[in-house]
Amino acid sequence: MSPGPFRHDINGLRAIAVVAVVLFHFQVPGFDAGYLGVDIFFVISGFLMAAILMRGLENNPVSGGGILWSFYLARARRIVPALVVLVAVLLVAGWWTLSPADYEQLANHARYALGFASNHRFWEEAGYFDVASHEKWLLHTWSLSVEWQFYLLLPIGFLLVWWWRRSRGWLTAAVLVAFVVSLGLSVWLTGRSPSAAFYLLPTRAWELLAGVLVYLLGDQLSGSDRLRRGLELAGLGLIVAALVVFDANTPWPGAAALLPVVGTALILLAMRHTPGWATPVPVQWLGQVSYSLYLWHWPVFVALVFLDWRGLPWAVALGMGVSLVLAALSYRLVEQPSRRWLTHAGHGVAVAALVVPVVLLMAFALWVKSADGVDDRMPPRFDAIMAEAQNTNPHRDECHGRPGWDAFPWCHLGGETPRAVVIGDSHASAIATAVLEAVSDTPDAGIIQATYTSCQTLFGARKPREDLECAEFNRFVEQRLAELPPDVPVVVGNRLSSAAFGSHIPHEPRYGIPTVYFGERPVQEPDAAFLAEFRQEVIDSACRLGEGRPVYWLRPTPEMMVDVPRWYARQTLLRAGFDFDVRLPREDYETRHALVTEALRTAERQCDNVHLLDPEPALCEGGYCYGTRDGLPLYYDEHHLSERGNRALVPLLREAVQPEESHDTDR
Repeated sequence: MSPGPFRHDINGLRAIAVVAVVLFHFQVPGFDAGYLGVDIFFVISGFLMAAILMRGLENNPVSGGGILWSFYLARARRIVPALVVLVAVLLVAGWWTLSPADYEQLANHARYALGFASNHRFWEEAGYFDVASHEKWLLHTWSLSVEWQFYLLLPIGFLLVWWWRRSRGWLTAAVLVAFVVSLGLSVWLTGRSPSAAFYLLPTRAWELLAGVLVYLLGDQLSGSDRLRRGLELAGLGLIVAALVVFDANTPWPGAAALLPVVGTALILLAMRHTPGWATPVPVQWLGQVSYSLYLWHWPVFVALVFLDWRGLPWAVALGMGVSLVLAALSYRLVEQPSRRWLTHAGHGVAVAALVVPVVLLMAFALWVKSADGVDDRMPPRFDAIMAEAQNTNPHRDECHGRPGWDAFPWCHLGGETPRAVVIGDSHASAIATAVLEAVSDTPDAGIIQATYTSCQTLFGARKPREDLECAEFNRFVEQRLAELPPDVPVVVGNRLSSAAFGSHIPHEPRYGIPTVYFGERPVQEPDAAFLAEFRQEVIDSACRLGEGRPVYWLRPTPEMMVDVPRWYARQTLLRAGFDFDVRLPREDYETRHALVTEALRTAERQCDNVHLLDPEPALCEGGYCYGTRDGLPLYYDEHHLSERGNRALVPLLREAVQPEESHDTDR
């Protein structure tokens, strides 16, 4: 397929892709599947890279080294300058606005972004203790890393096949095999390890290889303009269908990604260079600035989160407008001038101009990381508030289980004599040290912590595939409890309302979607039948635990609507001098947890040894439940009590788990 005239259709596809991504990230209704814009970009990249490489091979069949060098340098000229400017601006702005922990994270992400390995970094961070994705200023660079890794491998693969068999047919066959293998791996892994499938090159390569195949096979297509128009309309239809049918909960990429990938491939294959839908000036302009717009829109969205403006219509409109302005400036002042200058500069000068800024920024990022985010940049109160984000169970790393562990946790804390066992999910881990303090009336008193990520103590519930270890963990806990004396009480902490109703925050991906199920398939909404089963499961599980042993089940703690330390610290900068708290209407707390509270109270009435512990008096006052007290957070995120916050529960826990003679002595 010859390069031909300028491809307005490619610029049009870029415009579709970047608009979809921007509207998705700014959470505009109707674009819940806008993330597929990245898949469109991948197909376009594969197509264009194949065109560059094939022209090089066919025009210079002997000079493999020259082809590699020219290809890599051209890609660096296109990608690196604007990325370097973005990273530099964020590091400068972060110096004056981010806490040490957040600034250290930004610097760390900057290193990976500049090294084009951020997809691996964000995949590794995809565990439970990862901060929310909207706090990561460079999260969107994962796709640049995937593309760059593809750019490194594709020309080498082309050269190896070309030297072996100088034939486009053999090259096409090799690419087709790689495409099928990558697609199969993507479909298989999406259902087993969604984060790996989403972020890593082996499960994304097929999308780029689809573009390569379009270029290699394009010359075989012959037909009327009517046929080409039909291909183009079919491609647009598939992309629109994918935007309409899919949403944030669709397993991705997997088989579902075939719709936008095939749709994009059909449009490229049609080769209608100036289709009417793509030629309007605004569409072409968006296509031209799409790279800069992609780079800048996400940090602008994160800034809205930082300012607590996310979801406000005027702020969304402002954010998108600012993104367009920054994209225009980046394109005009960075992309275009740097590409022209680097193209005409000598190779040595061009390489130095690309490498030196990257090295300097990475060195600065390493220094920030080694300095733990550089203390004393922010007001003391800001630092004190943000310190609560790290004020978590000091035994969490070794005592709170997560997928991939070799053995389930059964941790002895404190003295040698266990006076209580703390079980449940991360909410149990968050109160473990408070339980330890509650029993520590003698030097030998201790507790056992056995908690596991996102694993509620529901013996008959099922979890999605990635949480299959939960049922096994609950069986393990039952077996270990049977080995303890029957007078050792169990304290249970679980985020049960999340299991029944999904996230409590409307813009979170799992909002309104249960995380457990009871039939053959996961449910997408908590209908009456599901909630009846869930209620009975809570009762049955509580009674099962209480057979022959005291059980103290903590009613769910209030869930705040913001990440308490981060939001509160930022507000101290924006609202200096004002006295305010993070709080939740008590009525909202009661409503959110009404089903779970009623089920646990029923279990308390019906079953021996089951007791409900109510944290409401300790955490709520008047008409509100509080996430802060005395100017400091009680939570380390939206819904986990910090070590400071869990101390409010010590009197309640002490009254429950200490022997009666201890209470008499205290009185």
